[in-house]
Amino acid sequence: MLRSIFTIIFLVAVTALFGQRETEVGLHLGVATYQGDLAVGPFNSREFNPAIGVVYRKLFTPRLALRAGAIWCRLSGNDLDYGRLSRGVEFNSGLLEFTVNGEWHPMGRPRFTNQGFFTRAFSPYISIGAGLAFGGADVDVVTPEGEYLREDEEVSSFFVLPVSIGLRLDVSESWTVTVSAGARATFSDLLDGIGPVNSRGHSDGNDWYITSGLTFLYTFDAENGSFDY
Repeated sequence: MLRSIFTIIFLVAVTALFGQRETEVGLHLGVATYQGDLAVGPFNSREFNPAIGVVYRKLFTPRLALRAGAIWCRLSGNDLDYGRLSRGVEFNSGLLEFTVNGEWHPMGRPRFTNQGFFTRAFSPYISIGAGLAFGGADVDVVTPEGEYLREDEEVSSFFVLPVSIGLRLDVSESWTVTVSAGARATFSDLLDGIGPVNSRGHSDGNDWYITSGLTFLYTFDAENGSFDY
């Protein structure tokens, strides 16, 4: 299945790069949190951390786009947030991810009308892709009765499957703003450094993390006729 996902993304990338379409480059500013052994519920609302990155998007129709990004974020979790004093550990990790996503903008439309006038377009979108994330967890004991045992293996790179939803607004002829939120499945239980050895019955399976925020994009080739159909 993973091979099929990479194949689809590669074919979309080739199609996008060889078309005369709009190109966007921008800055992502947001927050990140994680779900794993040191969190409870769908996301860890007590441990939000900064996320910053750069984004490249190629629109090869107003409704279909390819997005590549590099985002750095900090992740953290703490047993004290949920009263788990017996294990009593916390983790911090700086994570750098590289992802490629295909995007579908169901309400997308050309930036210019047939008469050459700019129109302020607004559209929701969804995306799915694949990527790699790099960063090891730094685990510390934070209570007198706490204990951390070395896991059988250490993992510092993760295959990630990002799925996101967002809203896109073309605010001018050259500038676009998007707001988005997305989850990253990591297919690993060691994103937080807490695996089978230290789970103590609190394991939620594989770890994952969430990023959300604003992306400010400058559009190149944003002239009338970018989408000639």
